[in-house]
Amino acid sequence: MWGVVRFPSVGLGPAPRSIGAPKRQCISSKDFLHRPMAVVVKVSTKGQVTLPARIRQNLKIRDDTYLLAEEVGEFVVLRRLETRFEELAGLFRREARRRSITRDSLLRALKDARRRRAV
Repeated sequence: MWGVVRFPSVGLGPAPRSIGAPKRQCISSKDFLHRPMAVVVKVSTKGQVTLPARIRQNLKIRDDTYLLAEEVGEFVVLRRLETRFEELAGLFRREARRRSITRDSLLRALKDARRRRAV
């Protein structure tokens, strides 16, 4: 049975205009880069999906790139795994700062844990 893939609609909002200028919509290069590209793809019998070349090029996804697939409601979100790792590393850094955990104290605790595990 076929499933329904829903892509959220993205509005560009009103374009800035000067007095007396005709009303039209402008897309800056920054807005253009962040607009979603919607393409229909087919899932193979092995559960594989081929990402279109344009998407792979825009997001710098190569054959050795790992993606994180997350189920968000009725959506499947693919994200570069490196991006998720950077987010988690940032969370750990902030929490360590909040708790006043230094790099040296963390390395000492790791060394102690390894020593206890080996015994």
